[in-house]
Amino acid sequence: MQVAEVRAGGAFHMVGRTLSGRVMTYGDVAIIPVDGGVVRERFAPGAFGPAPSASLNIQHDPNMIALTAGEVALTDTPQALELRGELPENSAALSLVRSGALNGLSVEFHSRAEHRESGTRVIERAELVGIGLVDEPSYRASTVEVRDRKRLATLRGRIPVNERLECRCGPGDCSEAIFRHGAFRGIVGTNLKDEDLRRDVLAVVGEYSAPLGSRKRGSVRFWEGEDGGLEFAVDVPNTQRGRDVLETAGSVDLYIRPNLDLGRSKYRTRNAIADYSHAAVRALVVGATDAAKGWVAATVTDIAVDIAKDVALGALAAAVAKGGRPRRRRAWLP
Repeated sequence: MQVAEVRAGGAFHMVGRTLSGRVMTYGDVAIIPVDGGVVRERFAPGAFGPAPSASLNIQHDPNMIALTAGEVALTDTPQALELRGELPENSAALSLVRSGALNGLSVEFHSRAEHRESGTRVIERAELVGIGLVDEPSYRASTVEVRDRKRLATLRGRIPVNERLECRCGPGDCSEAIFRHGAFRGIVGTNLKDEDLRRDVLAVVGEYSAPLGSRKRGSVRFWEGEDGGLEFAVDVPNTQRGRDVLETAGSVDLYIRPNLDLGRSKYRTRNAIADYSHAAVRALVVGATDAAKGWVAATVTDIAVDIAKDVALGALAAAVAKGGRPRRRRAWLP
């Protein structure tokens, strides 16, 4: 049986339980490690078209089905293969995505037609075998990321909507802020403009010279919460700065608050309150504060991808104990 090849695809966005994103961007060049060397590779436009179909799984485990093929809407455009689907409530996939443990998409495929072009492998036509929700960030054009340092943990936080929050970083003498429902649509959603996607958003410890992560690198992720607020996950790197952050979190509450670009934001002020209908987030600032009224303290979670593996192994063990064979199934949290 031909073994499917696996390639990092793209990032996704979450709005409520709806997941959408690019599975593969056509024309992007990836550097693929092969037998101690590397090979340049790209997919030609329409390589997976015209009407691809595949299930969505967790970490390329065929026993961990997040969505069946019939529940995944795939659209093949000249620019990319795009995905959209709604993750079931109480499923392992939804929990892992919301926790920040799964943050990228990856394709499983068989190459059916290809050629070489100036030393680059160009895949003209490919059979889509499956799509994985994975914990590795997507590669970008002409780059490859080497993950030789593990994440220590993930910080999770949220910015509530329609609530008065103590805030000293607003316009003028404002000391409080209110973010209205939909104020963060410029950073999450399925209709982001190219200029929104090109702007990076950092997570920093106090100031920009002390960064923790980056949206473009996949270590800062955003989605819209069920109440319409902005939720996010920040991976804590295995560096001295990351260790310092976790040590601080062990003794005091940490808060993750936005640094806003007021020139791109839309707001009105009244009685020292900045009321935002659109909030352009430049960075997330991580730290302790004595001005925490209305804010939710960040939570620290372990990297939870092993949860999915444990569920899969549990199903395998149960099937073996019964003398049967493991079958494809949807993964649910207990």
